[in-house]
Amino acid sequence: MLLSGSCSILKKKIHSYYGIWEANFNGCIEVWEVNEDNTRKSISNEEVTMNKFTIKKVEDYLYNIEDTRVSSNFKRDCSGDIPDTKIGHIAKHQLKFIGNDKFVICYSSSGKCLDQFPFIRKQ
Repeated sequence: MLLSGSCSILKKKIHSYYGIWEANFNGCIEVWEVNEDNTRKSISNEEVTMNKFTIKKVEDYLYNIEDTRVSSNFKRDCSGDIPDTKIGHIAKHQLKFIGNDKFVICYSSSGKCLDQFPFIRKQ
């Protein structure tokens, strides 16, 4: 029993996605706080959102992620827009890791990645 619990704790701690990440969108810093309970708080300009996510490994350094919007203050984000993403909306995309300290978001439908805006691990 102790061994089982220890392994599950170890597994959670080594997942590359958990932690605090920042991306610079043309001078506007977006911060993601990714928690081990599979929630993510995002701060993008004035916008603050909370998402619940599932993440599945596709291959080394590539993960499918499904985000469900839990809350939003519906303020302007780094794009300058006020997002109209509804509470409960599910977004599907991929994260392509470059080592353990950097990733880019890729759109599942097109395969296009935001290579010019990587998220960098801060903690």
